[in-house]
Amino acid sequence: MRIAPSDLKCCQGRRDFIKIGTMGLGGITLASLLRDQKLFASPAKDLNCIVLFQLGGNSQVDTFDPKPEAPPEVRGSFKAIKTAVPGIYFSELLPESAARLRKLMMRSMRARSST
Repeated sequence: MRIAPSDLKCCQGRRDFIKIGTMGLGGITLASLLRDQKLFASPAKDLNCIVLFQLGGNSQVDTFDPKPEAPPEVRGSFKAIKTAVPGIYFSELLPESAARLRKLMMRSMRARSST
């Protein structure tokens, strides 16, 4: 296939002309939208979420939900340690997580089936 200046055409027809014109207009509009985006943007919020899904993993009693006041046969194998939040305990296996717990931890969640 030979491509020479005589073979190049701007538009093959009216549809190509409209398509190329629309892309050019879109490029100009996009540039102005990106420039003005700061005016309409809401302030950024830092949101973090760490999800631990431990199917077949450690028991909650041995990790995030020890029962320090429960009878010995119900308690897990490990001691409960205090966290940064009063009244919440973690297993002795998670000392760094216990030190960093500051705001909230969802221990469990239940939802009704939609069916």
